[in-house]
Amino acid sequence: MQLTALTDSAEIEAAMDRWRQAFEKIGEAQTYEWQLWSKEFGVALSAGRPDSRYSYSLLNRAPSAKNGAGIVEINPPSGGKPQGNNQGVVAVNENGALLLLRRGRLSLADEHVDLRDYLDIHGLPENVVHWPNGNTEVCFLVCELGKDDSTIVANTASFMEACRQVRMDSDGATAKEIKIIKTANFIEETVGSYDLRAQDVRTVVRQHARLANALREQLEELGHRASNERVGRLGPDVFTVETKRPCLFEVKAGCLSGDYLKAVGQLLVYEKYLEEKYRKFAVFPEGLPIKVKQTFADLDISIVNIRIEGNSIKFENLPEP
Repeated sequence: MQLTALTDSAEIEAAMDRWRQAFEKIGEAQTYEWQLWSKEFGVALSAGRPDSRYSYSLLNRAPSAKNGAGIVEINPPSGGKPQGNNQGVVAVNENGALLLLRRGRLSLADEHVDLRDYLDIHGLPENVVHWPNGNTEVCFLVCELGKDDSTIVANTASFMEACRQVRMDSDGATAKEIKIIKTANFIEETVGSYDLRAQDVRTVVRQHARLANALREQLEELGHRASNERVGRLGPDVFTVETKRPCLFEVKAGCLSGDYLKAVGQLLVYEKYLEEKYRKFAVFPEGLPIKVKQTFADLDISIVNIRIEGNSIKFENLPEP
């Protein structure tokens, strides 16, 4: 189906507003109102200033000063054929559907790569965009802007994840890290989306992120090599990549029966798909019932206790490298 690029400034601005509105509905403002984070889909939309309509970055964690540059920029020009480094494209198909796409150049630390070189590896489908002057260009679909908010954000997250894998391949990530990331994506595509229920979700999300970051730091202090990559929505919260039996950690901020079952399921399923023996750890607040501890032990899953004292977080029973 033929895609035709839009060149009118007002039409492009309206399209970018629709994209941003989807994140405003699904995501949570971070620090500034133009930085929006969706924990559910694992993607953040960040703009350089509040009135921006053309320059956005996508990240795989909540925007902050520590995160540095985004994974990929979506920055269409205000009108006309993209010039210079502008990579964003807004187009319509023959049925009138409005699409947000991106050209192929991806900037890394000290080089540029072309997404077209990674089509077979990361499943990025080609879309040929026709410009009014008769030129054509291969672009990559970010999302269809006529879909519902959740679908727009989910599809944007999938595009960002593909770009992140390209970065990992180019930046020298270990084969183990890349395999875990790709397995996370496969399982999420198989299982599909899920709901975050009503209990103060945002508070739980912030607490969970705080615990996972603290766990990663303390593992590194012990001498583990803990990956700093976020692994999708369903993957292990923290994992290590030692050559000898590496570790998978699943962090739970609560101690409800559903938390136990999710921890067991996520750890066992990941070990199965990764086809390698891992040391598996479920990370819970102190005070698990004895029967629950025994069940985890029977499944060869060790318990790590969380102890919070004021602003201090400590973990008991962490493994040695």
